[in-house]
Amino acid sequence: MIRTKKYYTGDYLELEIYNVSPRKRIIKRAEKRHESSPAQKNLNSKRSQRYFVRLCNLNFKEGDFSIDLTYDDAHLPYDREQVLKDITNYVARVRREMKKRSSEPVKYVYVISNHKGDDTGSKARPHIHMIFGNVDRDVIEDKWKAGFSNSDKLKFDEYGITGKALYMARQGKSKRCWGSSINLEKPDPIVSDKAITKSQMERIINDPSDGLYISKLINKNNKTRYTFTDCLVEHDGRQLALFGQDEENGGNGSGFSLLIRMRKTENCRR
Repeated sequence: MIRTKKYYTGDYLELEIYNVSPRKRIIKRAEKRHESSPAQKNLNSKRSQRYFVRLCNLNFKEGDFSIDLTYDDAHLPYDREQVLKDITNYVARVRREMKKRSSEPVKYVYVISNHKGDDTGSKARPHIHMIFGNVDRDVIEDKWKAGFSNSDKLKFDEYGITGKALYMARQGKSKRCWGSSINLEKPDPIVSDKAITKSQMERIINDPSDGLYISKLINKNNKTRYTFTDCLVEHDGRQLALFGQDEENGGNGSGFSLLIRMRKTENCRR
């Protein structure tokens, strides 16, 4: 049985296609399913990194900002709890100022990156990487009071801000290394066991660069048109757990999975 998960994230669409055991319940009609945020806010797995990237692509747009925050010597935190407190206080200052300027709610995600101290015994110097929506650049730079800030407008390409979001995700290596505002929309998938057949999946596996075939296949049931970006064929043995296959019987399939990435056709952009 071939399962398809569609993630609509702003101007972008991702599809995960994989084998599942025939013993699982068949999803005859496409349905939206809640997908929980990775446990303990950890970014060490492929699944958690993809969740983070989709969250960013779904919630941020042209005109939003990324910012890197670092500590000076006078404000080096004692531990992770102090870093979290500093982030909370910083966001509160940003929100207070932006409330005077706009009715739009501030949105954000952050990742804490720990850089080890040097061989002289100096403290580790955490870095904080953030993406903000509905803010002014001068506000997010000015309201960081513990060191240095460096901001930039988000740059979108055919993958959205996947590159920036992946860079951030790979900086976070510990538990509770990232967080976000509660007003972000969650990247919940639409799931179906009827969207793609086994023969169609096999054809894509054999020629994942055939964007014309893949575009026609995906767009036939879509009101909004999408343009093919790329397709990744994954078969390194880790997909059984990652993509929800039945590990007990070895996945009962080919062991292959697909990640298809697409973007809205230009005249369909928001």
